[in-house]
Amino acid sequence: MKIKKLLCGTIIIILTVAVTALVLRFIVLGQTLPASQADKRTAIIVTEAERTFMLANMRAMLVGTQQILQASLNQDMPAVIAAAELLGMKKTHHTSSGLTGKLPLGFKKLALSTHRAFDQIALDGKDLGDKEHSLEQLNEILARCVACHAAYRLIKQKP
Repeated sequence: MKIKKLLCGTIIIILTVAVTALVLRFIVLGQTLPASQADKRTAIIVTEAERTFMLANMRAMLVGTQQILQASLNQDMPAVIAAAELLGMKKTHHTSSGLTGKLPLGFKKLALSTHRAFDQIALDGKDLGDKEHSLEQLNEILARCVACHAAYRLIKQKP
């Protein structure tokens, strides 16, 4: 009986350590290299295809940001809402789990909060119809973009 309890306890400890290591690797740390003297940003290691995917998404966010800005200046709240909806949380469903596992927790938090903020622009645009409010929200999103680009960079995974 004592051997069974000892064996069960050992298995539980091993599984706990393994799960903790996996959570740390895939949820918190991602696949990264620390900042260097030349570039203080954390390097996220991705394949060429993942890098292309991420850069295309960033360009789409930049285009959407410009569309929201232009629509706000034109007092066109339906266009503000449409552009913001395209960049909300539904955009995140196209990210592969392999790529998600490579991203550090700080990056994931910034990315998800940014997509949620675009959803909030769309919701507030419908409820309030206030372009000034939308512009303030867009300014907060751009601050997240600046923070992310200041903290992270993408590097290609070596074959």
